[in-house]
Amino acid sequence: MTATAWNGTAATVIGCPSTAAFTALNCSALPEQLLESELFGFERGAFTGAQQAKPGQIELAAGGVLFLDEVAEMSASAQAKFLRVLQEREFQRLGSTRMLKANVRVIAATNRDLNKALERGDFREDLFYRLQVFDIKLPPLAETDPIVRELVARLSSHPTIAAWLATKGLIANFTVTTLTIAEGRTPVQFLRPIAPRGRFRTRSAGEELFVDPRSYDRYNLHADAVAALDSVGTASLYLTLKPRISDAYRELGYPEGDFDRVLERAIGLLLETPVLDERVALHPNAVTYAYSDPKLESLSPAQKQLLRLGPRNGQAIRGKLEEIAALLKLQPAVSRR
Repeated sequence: MTATAWNGTAATVIGCPSTAAFTALNCSALPEQLLESELFGFERGAFTGAQQAKPGQIELAAGGVLFLDEVAEMSASAQAKFLRVLQEREFQRLGSTRMLKANVRVIAATNRDLNKALERGDFREDLFYRLQVFDIKLPPLAETDPIVRELVARLSSHPTIAAWLATKGLIANFTVTTLTIAEGRTPVQFLRPIAPRGRFRTRSAGEELFVDPRSYDRYNLHADAVAALDSVGTASLYLTLKPRISDAYRELGYPEGDFDRVLERAIGLLLETPVLDERVALHPNAVTYAYSDPKLESLSPAQKQLLRLGPRNGQAIRGKLEEIAALLKLQPAVSRR
């Protein structure tokens, strides 16, 4: 079992297969008993309302990763029980005397100063050192590029990812790009450093005009870069960097906004983009082209940008987005495919 304090990072989950379990729990969002029941699980009759047994997040994350957000908000009782998980690799469901084995990698995050919490006696020193196997403190937003490059490079060495990492303002760029997609606009202006090479091509069949499949090949590297990402590691990294993503979102003029909802909308918009498996008819439109099918032409600019990647690349990106959304427990609304 490994533990990371974040201060935490996705570093400990690199190499974890994308099919590995991943669960996240916000320790500040639940009262003490509910937090323990969510974390350790419970047996039928353990407390009023426990009509049937339920596994906790430790069990659900078996063989994978458990992300504990705001770990400093754990009660003294929960801290003591979780320390046993890290020390002995075992735990009990509430209302049970049977010991269960814990096989999970732990990432713990907090916005509080744990050293001060230790001085006040609010956080156990032995738990602190158990969690602090690998400790990363997130710097202010303007100074995050080096740590983002380090952590993302652990997830992928793909040349397209490397080209993006060479730019500046990485978290701010990710934030505005995601917001732009969520609003239905094309994010091309924010992705110029990784713009595809080659030109858009068309071909004729009689009097009809179609997209030349060679146009789609320009985006193969982009789709391959996304598809190759470790989904568990990517979800963990998002949660790790979320405090600074929230800072960037506030700087865009959304002081009270929840960026999870922005990410949810962006993913939902892309997932509901139609999948094209036939020739796509076009017609000239000023200096560019428009889709002949009114339904396609009525799509948002963000969706039409995904269509330009082609069926194969679009499917690869959709598949990865679905995996990451599921791991983060996002619920993107999808009305069509």
